[in-house]
Amino acid sequence: MRLRTNNLSVGEKLPAQYEIVLSKQASKYYKKVPIKIAKRIDRAFLILENDPFDGGDIKILAGKIKRYRIRVGNIRIIYQVNSPQKRVEVSAILPRGEVYKKINL
Repeated sequence: MRLRTNNLSVGEKLPAQYEIVLSKQASKYYKKVPIKIAKRIDRAFLILENDPFDGGDIKILAGKIKRYRIRVGNIRIIYQVNSPQKRVEVSAILPRGEVYKKINL
């Protein structure tokens, strides 16, 4: 017998586990992208809200600071996870060719 773990109805989404926080640079880029790309980025944010460590195309970046990236087409979202505060801190949203030049690894 399966137990119901929540009271969700069909079509309802689960409450977010993590809060997404954009840096000034990430917010500026996000506001400039076409709506079609913004919708794809929004879907990536939904993945990160529920599990920023697994799902989508997530990889750990090399370097001193433990950062992650999620790939959205040719766009890369670079972020850190603040687990105690349940926050995903997005430091950059940029095209693949630019993102690794602009972030300090």
